[in-house]
Amino acid sequence: MRLEEGRRSYEKLRFAEAETVWHSAVGLLFGEEKALGFSYIALAQLRQSKLDEAETSIQESLRLLNQVRTPGTSERNQTIHARILTTAAQINLARNQPELAEQALKQLAEATAIYERLNQAKWMIASQINQAQAMQQLGMYREVLKTLKDLEDPIINHSEPAIRLSGILNLGKTYRAIGVLDQSYCVLQAGQENPEIALELGNTALAIGNRLKDELDSITELTFEPIFTKQQTPKCKFPVELDSQVNAWDFYEKANEFYQKVWNSPIVKAETQVQAMLNNLSLSLDLKDTEGLEVETSQLERQANELVPQVLQLIEIMRLNREKVYDRIYLARSLTPLNPELSQNQLETAIVEAQELEDKRAEAYAIGELGSMKQQHGNFTEAEQWTRQAVAMTPPDAIDMRYQWEWQLGQILKEEGRTEEAIHHYTQAVDLLQRVRQNLVAIAAGMGEMNADLQFDFRDRVEPVYRELVELLLDPQGNEVTSQDHIQTALGVIELLQVAELENFLQCDLQPEPQVQLARSVAEAKHKVAEKLELIFQKYPNYALIYPMILPNKLEVILALAEQPLVHHSILKPAAEFKETLKKLKARFRDRSQSEKLQKLSYEVYQWLIEPWADRVQSKPLVFILDIPFQTIPMAGLYDKINKRYLIEDHEISLMTTLQMLIKKSPKNELIQILSAGISQGRMERNIAFSDLFL
Repeated sequence: MRLEEGRRSYEKLRFAEAETVWHSAVGLLFGEEKALGFSYIALAQLRQSKLDEAETSIQESLRLLNQVRTPGTSERNQTIHARILTTAAQINLARNQPELAEQALKQLAEATAIYERLNQAKWMIASQINQAQAMQQLGMYREVLKTLKDLEDPIINHSEPAIRLSGILNLGKTYRAIGVLDQSYCVLQAGQENPEIALELGNTALAIGNRLKDELDSITELTFEPIFTKQQTPKCKFPVELDSQVNAWDFYEKANEFYQKVWNSPIVKAETQVQAMLNNLSLSLDLKDTEGLEVETSQLERQANELVPQVLQLIEIMRLNREKVYDRIYLARSLTPLNPELSQNQLETAIVEAQELEDKRAEAYAIGELGSMKQQHGNFTEAEQWTRQAVAMTPPDAIDMRYQWEWQLGQILKEEGRTEEAIHHYTQAVDLLQRVRQNLVAIAAGMGEMNADLQFDFRDRVEPVYRELVELLLDPQGNEVTSQDHIQTALGVIELLQVAELENFLQCDLQPEPQVQLARSVAEAKHKVAEKLELIFQKYPNYALIYPMILPNKLEVILALAEQPLVHHSILKPAAEFKETLKKLKARFRDRSQSEKLQKLSYEVYQWLIEPWADRVQSKPLVFILDIPFQTIPMAGLYDKINKRYLIEDHEISLMTTLQMLIKKSPKNELIQILSAGISQGRMERNIAFSDLFL
């Protein structure tokens, strides 16, 4: 009975209370029931980010279970064993170490086999989805997709409604979390009559809109880029016409429709209703004042303002648990620009409620958000105090949360002009991110907070930390002010970001060759970059390496030459202006019918990257290590307007993704075979228009 009491507390998201109840229960239990009790304790500790304690509890659970296991064990014993293996795997995944992820995958495979043997379909499906999350952490992207794809038909066509709906919900969320948004949408669509699934369908539509907005740097710009194809999702009812142009707004409208459907449903739970309203409120405020959509967004804003009192009323009647505390925090975040007093009131209430729950993670979250609110309103003294308190309060193993407070503290100290202190905290944030960024899905799942599109999370919550640190390290006044140490550190951070971007794109953890060990901290990256530069210049002393990096408020270009100090050049403009110029230049390279406009834009980029040190790099071979916005621009085509020459006419040009991938000894006399292909005549292919190739 005591185990059941603890389980009720756990299901209500009262994790500290559940842990206390289960601790008192295990002293009265024996054998496999005691083993189960310790696994429950471990699960509650995991949800509180107490990983060391959770590890101790799960090991005790496994020890007790092994004492009672005999050949021909009962179904009850086998079920308990599978539950314990699943909890042990979740703890291993939260540790974010490849060897533990491999162990987790084996544990989940064993648990899946037990559930299959016992014909427990619900748990077997859940275990297979957990396996996919473990594979994702190990970079086994194809295996993840195959595992999830194989589950689709058994889940969607399952005869038991409860298993079908829970399977659709978890499968759709997992697809979204790993960035496979079309599959997420189509799977969730099969159960959209359920309010919880309709909520997640709205979240996936929102994620598609966010991705289009990020790729196009626009909410309203149209693209033929296919989001859905009949080959990939043959059974899907597509939200847009396959041959039509789409933009981010199309999917934001879809998200809004689903959120309204959820909160108007007669069978919706209060908790789900609140989440739909909060998501709609956040979306409405994000779209506020969008150029070209003033009428539509003003309607959304009016709707959002009407929602606030309804959300407040619903939150007040919800039972006290972590979800209620988080809902208050999400509401406060949306209210910060609209009603600071009400926002602060909600955060202060959230702190009190988290303390009543003895939920340190939720309390740290509320305190950190209060610091963020103070920061947004320019009260940096209080913002610093609250943020430092959040850092101190955050459980040691909650790295996914701690890095955010270190980042926030760095931003606050930067605003106060305390540059060296800010650099310290930014560096702490980057080092923490290096430990968790490739495992955001598994961490979020372990904490019960898996609502993200991983790739959008990277652009929104990970990438800016690296760029802001580089911006802080490189003083815009130039090389006389910026120390060599800072320039070297900035190069190390750029290298970390480039590997992070590559890993995010490939959805894997890179270790390309046994002899190539990638840096996992700022200090280590700084050291490795110095080693690689020395290696290059020993073999190619005449080379010049050029690193351009677009930062929030400027473009930084770093030049490395043999036996010379590193130098950098700053151009102060908002990042959006640099990206817009590159976007126009990319379009001109595709359509070269107006050569004067092409040369004008190309010369502008030449002025950024080459002109500041044209005398130093004269006739030298150039190696570019390009930031992502530059990677679609052919460096050979940069135009020197003064001398009327393209860059390729005066320089050998090479490109590298990152210095860290450089291998010391390359195979001698090895012939590399390449198969290349192109389209010489314009045509439509997969709804994409290809222009004629100019030769």
